[in-house]
Amino acid sequence: MKIDFNELKTVVICLNKSGFLEECGIDKIKTIGKKVDALLKEFAEAVEKIPDDKASDLPEDVVNFYMTYVNPIEESPSSEEEESPEEETKEENPEEEGEKEMKKVEKKKLVEKKPVAKEKAVPKKKEAPAPKKTEKKEKPVEKKPVKKEEKKPVAKKKAVEKKPRQSNVEKDLFGYKKGSQANIIDEKIINGGATIAEMAKACKSTESRVRSHLYTLIKLKGIPIVIKDGKYTYSKKGKK
Repeated sequence: MKIDFNELKTVVICLNKSGFLEECGIDKIKTIGKKVDALLKEFAEAVEKIPDDKASDLPEDVVNFYMTYVNPIEESPSSEEEESPEEETKEENPEEEGEKEMKKVEKKKLVEKKPVAKEKAVPKKKEAPAPKKTEKKEKPVEKKPVKKEEKKPVAKKKAVEKKPRQSNVEKDLFGYKKGSQANIIDEKIINGGATIAEMAKACKSTESRVRSHLYTLIKLKGIPIVIKDGKYTYSKKGKK
């Protein structure tokens, strides 16, 4: 899949300005003088370093680009496999094979072998030896000693202090506050499954918001969710 450099650059700038990198102690990504592959690698590593509880709040453009080009969600294959019909083997008629061999033998008898005339050998002319080339001796080049650059000490960054979460808040099976948009999406997935459009309508939000939450559940939290016929359903069998 070909990636547009300008689109990637716009998403990287959006991530730098969001404030998540500074809050998590991650360096901002530089876009000047870099190729698409190198810039895409730094972008993916930066997104994956952001903690789970903050990844769901990333800008929609950042999440959509990551899920499209870096780590797309693949639809799980159906359990039922179609069986291919067995090919019928054709039996050859032994009488037809015998007739074909008889015709080949008759053709060989009719063909006369003609004597091949031998070609006279032409004496080769002796070639004069080529004059030897005099090789010029190159003067040895004096190598100048290379000065080693002194590395400057890098200042250590201060660790970001995380504020303790409130324990009195009632949360759902996936760890989200009840009554929130994330909780409404979770309930749809747990209770029979739903499409992205149905989840967006239920939580009164956009499809991009739903995709962002699905990315957090599947890719970051590792919750077993099965995708079949466009519906996202919680799989209890896949839970460890």
